[in-house]
Amino acid sequence: MTTPIPRQPGEALRDLLEERGISQIRAAQVLGISRGHLNSIINGHNPISADLKLKLQDFLNVPPQHWTRLQDRQDEFAASPEGRAHLEQVRRQQFLEQLQLQPAERLGRTHVHEAVACGWLGITPYTPAQLLPGGYYWLGLGQHGFTTRLKDPAKRPAETPVDLRPSLELAPGEHLSVLSHEKLRLPEGLNLRVASRGTVFSRGELRLECDWLVPAGLAGGLALHIVNES
Repeated sequence: MTTPIPRQPGEALRDLLEERGISQIRAAQVLGISRGHLNSIINGHNPISADLKLKLQDFLNVPPQHWTRLQDRQDEFAASPEGRAHLEQVRRQQFLEQLQLQPAERLGRTHVHEAVACGWLGITPYTPAQLLPGGYYWLGLGQHGFTTRLKDPAKRPAETPVDLRPSLELAPGEHLSVLSHEKLRLPEGLNLRVASRGTVFSRGELRLECDWLVPAGLAGGLALHIVNES
């Protein structure tokens, strides 16, 4: 059985004003608040404070307990699995609407953070500290990989499993394959561009290889290859 979505206190206040033919401008004047603040309450961005509940009792003859009960039901719903899924869907829809109003060829830092927060873009695990200015996200290497010889006389070079460590060294001619630590999920309409920020390894002869442009639909780790060309 599907749990009904409870009304937010702000929605109930909006409907009550409309039923009584009271404009938001008039209500804000009587309540002694700005129209913008009243609008933020109606849209669910701000709660109805204790003193505002008392003012609403005098203005609309609605007891303060009415708004408290509505908020309690909303909080209980938000804490349930269905509620979390619904709120995530609403947040994702709001994000996409804002994105359409501000079209851009690339996502900035704020956009990336909100895209992950609303579930539109998947980065697991997501570490906000690894989100850099310009919308870049610093990917880590996974814990396990395997090495092969770059120039092996055998037709099928042997693949040797390895556990990645800070002190792992590649012999000349060795090729390390590993997935990114983060699992990625790219939604429709979003491509991933991979950029290398210069030499990040201890020796200049190490070369990083990967898919520099990843189309939408990726679900999993990004394949990375490090080659010792010395």
